[in-house]
Amino acid sequence: SIQKEAFQRSIMFANYDWTLDPIKSLMPHVLHLDITDVLENSLPFPMAQFIEKSSRNGVIVVNFGTHKFNIHNKTMQVFLSVFEKLPQYVIWKFDRTDIPVYTAPNIMFTKWLPQAELLKLPMVKLFISHTGR
Repeated sequence: SIQKEAFQRSIMFANYDWTLDPIKSLMPHVLHLDITDVLENSLPFPMAQFIEKSSRNGVIVVNFGTHKFNIHNKTMQVFLSVFEKLPQYVIWKFDRTDIPVYTAPNIMFTKWLPQAELLKLPMVKLFISHTGR
C-alpha cells in the first residue's frame, strides 16, 4: 500500500501550497516542495507574448473547468461580444473540441491554462470561474 511504502522511505517529497491546501501533518522524513516556485516564469511563449501586449490594460482569465462544464453557444456569444469591447486582454481556457474561430485581437483561446502562474501576475485584473461546481 502507499502508506506502507511511505513509512519505508528515508525521504519523501510532498508538493502542496500551504496557503491554499488543507492543513496536513507530515512525518519528519517528508519534505515540502512548492513546485510552483520551480515553474515560475514558464508560461508558454504565445501566452507570454499575448500577456505582454496587454500590459497597459491588464488581463482577464476565464476558466470554466473541463469539458464537463457545458456553456451554451448563445451564452458564449454574449461573453465574446462583451470581451471584444473591453480594453483588457482575455485568456479563455476552452476545453471543448469546437474551439470558436474568433478574430478579436484581445481574446485568446487555449486548451491548457497555467492558472496558478497566471493568477500570480499583477496584470491579471479579473478571474472568471465556475468555482469548482
